[in-house]
Amino acid sequence: MDMQQVTNNVFTTTTLRGCNPSFVVSTDGVVVIDTPQLPTKAVAMRKEAAGHGEVRYVINTEHHVDHIFGNYFFKGAGPVVHHQ
Repeated sequence: MDMQQVTNNVFTTTTLRGCNPSFVVSTDGVVVIDTPQLPTKAVAMRKEAAGHGEVRYVINTEHHVDHIFGNYFFKGAGPVVHHQ
């Protein structure tokens, strides 16, 4: 996955169409923000995020497929936080 380090604890990618999947490393674990829609990218992102600690949450900023489709590949990694 083409993740760029923005700060010591914030990672994102700007190379995917439609969405910027990201993760934040905290003292309690990793918070994933949106997931890639391509399975290979989602698997790679989970592996990279897990390399920084336990994935505690997956946050979806909206319901469109480019933000949520990779959630399946984060199954068991922590609760999904979203709005209705």
